[in-house]
Amino acid sequence: MVGARVAVVATVATVLTVSSFVTVTAVPAGGGVALSTTARSTYYGVPLGGKCGEYGQTCRSPGKCEHGTCKTESPVGGPCGGSTNAYCKDDEAKCTDGRCTMESPLGGKCGGDSGYTCVDGTDCQDGMCQTGSPVGGPCGGSTNAYCTDEGATCTDGRCTKESPLGGECGADSGYTCVDGTDCQDGMCQKGSPVGGPCGGSTDAYCKDEGATCTDGRCTMESPLGGECGGDSGYTCSAGTECKNNLCQEESAAGGPCGGSTNAFCADGTRCESGKCAKESPVGGPCGGYTRTVCVKGSECQYNVCRRTY
Repeated sequence: MVGARVAVVATVATVLTVSSFVTVTAVPAGGGVALSTTARSTYYGVPLGGKCGEYGQTCRSPGKCEHGTCKTESPVGGPCGGSTNAYCKDDEAKCTDGRCTMESPLGGKCGGDSGYTCVDGTDCQDGMCQTGSPVGGPCGGSTNAYCTDEGATCTDGRCTKESPLGGECGADSGYTCVDGTDCQDGMCQKGSPVGGPCGGSTDAYCKDEGATCTDGRCTMESPLGGECGGDSGYTCSAGTECKNNLCQEESAAGGPCGGSTNAFCADGTRCESGKCAKESPVGGPCGGYTRTVCVKGSECQYNVCRRTY
């Protein structure tokens, strides 16, 4: 018959491991040589998810005892809670929907899987917490601001946006005019030629240098021999008058007229053969030394203007 003796030699407890040595001696029936074996077992600590702390149990590395349960540390953006056996290690982080999240200040990182959310008054734009800026406001660079208006873009550090015909523009407004229009007097307007509409609800301005908007039409002074009259928009300069759609100067009796002279005959005279001749009434002298011509409806007969029938 075999007898057995079991003796606990030593028990050692530490923070991380507990070791025990057990010696077992077996003696054969009827005597003889005793056979002895020694076995060693090692305790590595409580695994993740296990209970700890209350009775001195320690967590298996890299676990830490968090509220009585062995868990691992998780950074901002990492998993937490539930079956993850992980907790958020950063003081200001919190576990939200299974992920460690933390508020990020103006200019701080955000978005994606970072776990960082922006503080009130800021939005996550291009991975950074920024403030919204209206058209005309600062943006980009060190401003930590982005353009909030739909269609606006950040140009040279300022939020800009195209403005339609009749829309606001210029100065520090940030509005630029669409193609085919120009910014005039703080409003996007189309250019109108001399004779074209302008002012009021037309959203048009006079584009020709020297032209002015007069009674809703672009007008401009025309020089001697220049265009005038009708719907042309051209008016004659001082000292000239619009005759036959050309700006001409008045010529007295005996003066030049017609052709390239840009001159017209004064009242009571008529242009004959390039010179202004004085008109003579019916019964008046004509021809010869008189240098007169008969009024229309009469002719010179024997140096006297006689009515024609």
